Amino acid sequence: MSRTDKDKIKDVFKQMGIGSVFNRIPEGTTTFDEHENLTCLNLSDLDVKELPENIGEFGMLRGISMSRTLIKELPYSIKNNHRLETIVMTDCDLKTIPMNIALIPNLKTLKLEKNSIYRIPDYIPDSMEEMYLDSNMLTQIPDSISKFKNLKIFDLSNNAIEEISPAIEKFQNLELLILSNNKLRSLPSEIGVLKNLTAIFLKNNYLEELPDEIGDLPMLFTMDLSDNIIKYLPESIGNLHNLRYLNLENNDISKLPNNFTRLKALEYLDLSYNQFLEFPNNLKIDNHSNLVELMIGHTDFVSVPGDINEINQLAIIYK
Repeated sequence: MSRTDKDKIKDVFKQMGIGSVFNRIPEGTTTFDEHENLTCLNLSDLDVKELPENIGEFGMLRGISMSRTLIKELPYSIKNNHRLETIVMTDCDLKTIPMNIALIPNLKTLKLEKNSIYRIPDYIPDSMEEMYLDSNMLTQIPDSISKFKNLKIFDLSNNAIEEISPAIEKFQNLELLILSNNKLRSLPSEIGVLKNLTAIFLKNNYLEELPDEIGDLPMLFTMDLSDNIIKYLPESIGNLHNLRYLNLENNDISKLPNNFTRLKALEYLDLSYNQFLEFPNNLKIDNHSNLVELMIGHTDFVSVPGDINEINQLAIIYK
């Protein structure tokens, strides 16, 4: 199965009912003389250096896309855009987040991917619900993030983050956390407080183990732990009764925990490129009859038990 990470994440968005998040701003531009009823202003890929000073007069404006432009700051009048909820500044060569972001009273979505932002400032409005900061130069998550109590989606992938602040426990509404391609060596125990978390992506870090509290996430249905150096999974993983997608590819795991038998909702499991010497004896048809895909490439399995092969819809892939 060849699926990109973005495909997997889009699947998660779809199941969460937010599949349109990647295309929130319509294509095409709208002239400024239509501003009385303008709801979405798309300036992406245009040769513009600034927004019009009278942007605050665009009373119906809800979204502005400025990707791949020369815009670095926002005009002061943006404080009057009370309906404005979405700012998109992808690939704008930003070093810092525009300070006048703080003036937007009801900002909910901030997309700042593919820039050179090195820190998360404390002036970002606490009204945020979705923040996309992937492919920047972040090295840490500051304690000030604790103010984002309404945050539902937090994408910090493709940075250089070494640790997660315990302040993440304040994200009581967080549903999707993306931390792939960073430098994480551990997760804080506070991760277990995120009771609404449905998906977590931790691909390509330096994780050696998971905290026991990972089993305290009752809503979790997707977890990607591929390309780490994990040797053991905690027994508490068996508490993830809604887990459907689990990617363990390319770790150092040689044995699954006993409570793995309790993951009865599991549909997709990738065990490829690990240290298994034999097929896990706690992976059986009685416990995992919902499995649709089982990836076991580059393992030392001599054979797959017959009862696993009896799962009608199961595709076993030796990639």
